Amino acid sequence: MPKTQKKIVLICGSKDIDYLPDVLNKEEIGCVINSGEDTVDWLSEQWAKRNKIEYLAFTPNYKTWLDEAKKERDKQMVNFCDEVIFFWKSPNDRLIKLGRYAKEHKKKITMNYIE
Repeated sequence: MPKTQKKIVLICGSKDIDYLPDVLNKEEIGCVINSGEDTVDWLSEQWAKRNKIEYLAFTPNYKTWLDEAKKERDKQMVNFCDEVIFFWKSPNDRLIKLGRYAKEHKKKITMNYIE
């Protein structure tokens, strides 16, 4: 469990993202979470470490969930966070489903479109 009173943010994005624009406020964020799988995950992990912010990667539990492991992991990440921050460059079904789930659960969603 994160040891913070600040926001827990889930940072996710398109697989073809190669940088994070300077839009994250390190004063408001206490913990960064993600799936630890893609480039945007690595970029957000590096951002968190550089700014001395706690970081957690959620890995899929294939033993329990089998083919549904990534879907269930995505739900766990959304349930755990206060806000979902997207870095969007190209369509991705998994991210669309994650965004819908976040909206259904009334999570704050911030979209950042990357050119």
